[in-house]
Amino acid sequence: MNSLQDTLNLAKSNTLTNIFDLIGFNYSVIDLQGNYIIQNNTAISNISGGNLNAELIDPITWNDCKKVMEKKARSIKEENFKERCYLSIKQPLLDSDNSSCIGILIISHDITKQKQAHIAKQAFLQNMAHDIRTPLSGIIGLAQLQEMGLGSLEESKEYGQMIYGAGNQLLELLNAVIELIDTEHMKDPVKAEPLDLSGLARELCVLMEPSMRTKGLTFKLELGQNLPLIISDRIKLKRILLNILSNSVKFTQKGEISFSIKLLGVENNQASVAMVIFDTGVGIAKENLDKIYDCFYRAHPSYLAEYSGYGMGLYLVKETVALLGGEIKVSSEEGKGTCFTLHFNFSIAHTNLDETEPLLSPVSGVQSKTAPVLIAEDNPIVLRVLKNLLKKAGYKVIATMDGRTALEALQKNSVAWALLDIGLPELRGTEATRQYRQWEKENNKSHLPIFALTGHSVDDVGKECSEAGIDQVFTKPLNNEIIQEIEKFVLGKI
Repeated sequence: MNSLQDTLNLAKSNTLTNIFDLIGFNYSVIDLQGNYIIQNNTAISNISGGNLNAELIDPITWNDCKKVMEKKARSIKEENFKERCYLSIKQPLLDSDNSSCIGILIISHDITKQKQAHIAKQAFLQNMAHDIRTPLSGIIGLAQLQEMGLGSLEESKEYGQMIYGAGNQLLELLNAVIELIDTEHMKDPVKAEPLDLSGLARELCVLMEPSMRTKGLTFKLELGQNLPLIISDRIKLKRILLNILSNSVKFTQKGEISFSIKLLGVENNQASVAMVIFDTGVGIAKENLDKIYDCFYRAHPSYLAEYSGYGMGLYLVKETVALLGGEIKVSSEEGKGTCFTLHFNFSIAHTNLDETEPLLSPVSGVQSKTAPVLIAEDNPIVLRVLKNLLKKAGYKVIATMDGRTALEALQKNSVAWALLDIGLPELRGTEATRQYRQWEKENNKSHLPIFALTGHSVDDVGKECSEAGIDQVFTKPLNNEIIQEIEKFVLGKI
């Protein structure tokens, strides 16, 4: 099947056009010659007036589209048209092997009424994330199933690979933008919890080892002696280090990556700790070192086709380091490598290590899957994806589509664990969990691991889920990595 035709079939999906009409966003797809392949009603009304040639409608915007397609790089910018201001995302559409651009997808929103363009950009992207993530995750999941070989036709598998890759690019952008918004709006407060730095470092090694092994990179971990148990926000610190390590792997083609944590000293119950991440990658030009922490800035524009990313990672790193009261410095030489140095003053924890929550570790074996698992999701497409992914992983599945039915099923059946959507009809996933925990207590039942899937930011719903008794929250879509995280959690509770 022709890859261009496959892409256009996806773009013409009534589901996508209807969604963007419903939320008032302009949505269109244009081919290499500037001809509109698809426009939703909002775009026809606001932009084209039914005209099918982009250059005739707005030559300046069309020239920008051609640059985006030439660079094969997503563009997010404000544009003026007919005395209105629009915030636009332009996404080049690539063929199945990402070698050629075959068109461009444009999503835009009228931000004229907003007084501040920055606030408008945040609102636009946040609303887009909330409104399209769930149906988009269903499309990605179905494509993933095709890629795994559940379809019978080779063309179906290739089609799945193409949609899955393109969809994941958009989903990564949404996740990055939501993390940016949460950081800037301080939605996620800093937690104070005991943390084993050595254990965290080894956990990061486990997470990064497959990607480093794939590229043939050498990894060195150096942990100083007498690292104390400290007080900090484990999730935030992990995000910081994982982001920098991921960048090191991304921009290093050969050589090594080293990661060290050292105790510099202790004074007044404060541990002075230095963390250093060094790589032998492409490095950063001296004139760009002051820019790498700017939001949406990319230090390597000439490598856009080779290196993915959205220019938000190091901005979020610096903001989060500041939230934790730390400092970050960078030194780099183009063509030789980069070194990030982080310095923190942590309060020392007076808690035994065995009282803290266990860190993730490699799972040596797979848990018994004789007991079924329960899932609850009201979107039939997403429900089908969940069922098939879990069956592929070896689970028997009890599927429900509303919170009340899920609660009844949990009370009547013996399951290994449950995975609930938060926004279920009849009873929200959180309320179903709350009522089950009460029933569990009254009937002297052992603790059942219950997990939640959400199309919102985890930080937005984390408190509600925790208070309801949900053990862990994941962002849609479900994938093999999340299933493994669930299995690690369950094994840790046995």
